[in-house]
Amino acid sequence: MKLIEIQNLKQGLPIKIEKHNYNTSVRILNGTKINYWKVIKKQFEPKIIEERRKDIEETEIVLAFPLNEDETADTNNEQFVFAYLPVRKYGFKFIIQADFLLPVSREDIIKVDCTPKSGQGVKKHS
Repeated sequence: MKLIEIQNLKQGLPIKIEKHNYNTSVRILNGTKINYWKVIKKQFEPKIIEERRKDIEETEIVLAFPLNEDETADTNNEQFVFAYLPVRKYGFKFIIQADFLLPVSREDIIKVDCTPKSGQGVKKHS
């Protein structure tokens, strides 16, 4: 279990957020509200070298699927895409967290040209 406790200075009451890991899911307790998530993490070696990420040798993508209490998929709400902080919603019913390239405004994800003309992303065979 992990716990975050925040002191509400206006009301003088603590706010507790607890994270409990189970075999295939995570449960988040926030006051009286409970959220359930299926979390999948995957480590990758970047195949496309971008100038701002030239020294990055490994990155992680995390997908978090909201669940109902009975562990069935909860597809009622659109979720944010994150680059450590929320970027915006793109219509996905699950959370995506990755090391996306962002402009200074953090309003969108920068699209990188991955076409073969640049030679990036294309494996050359001898």
